[in-house]
Amino acid sequence: MSEDSKCSHVADTAVLHEIASTKSNNLKAFYIEQLQMGIIAVPSRVLKEFRELYEEEAAQLEPHIAKTVVLNPKYRAAAARIVDKNGSGFPRRPYDGDTDLYTAAIATVEGYTILTIKEHTTAYAGMDCEVVDLLSWLDSLGTPKRG
Repeated sequence: MSEDSKCSHVADTAVLHEIASTKSNNLKAFYIEQLQMGIIAVPSRVLKEFRELYEEEAAQLEPHIAKTVVLNPKYRAAAARIVDKNGSGFPRRPYDGDTDLYTAAIATVEGYTILTIKEHTTAYAGMDCEVVDLLSWLDSLGTPKRG
């Protein structure tokens, strides 16, 4: 797994689950191709959380993930800036390893857009990063949603 300049999006745990749960073979093949080409990167913390929450789905997707992003000091500093700017309060879920925060930090530093599900877009409010839900992203590419 490597760093690849083609990357334009970074995935969160919610979107990885959505991709793995996709019933359409055509859409699933498209998503997997995007992961294989490195267009969608996956933060290492997100991948760890995904494995812990959805072991079977992670086993399906992980071999196709070409680009992972390992946390480093610049991402940790960006995460700290986001927390400071927002009064240090992001709600924590029981399984939360601050993956949304670190996903936003990576997106901010690298200029990536976060790829998530529609219901999860509000989790990134105030984090100074671009966010798009999976279906809106497909629409922007002119890709049919069904089939």
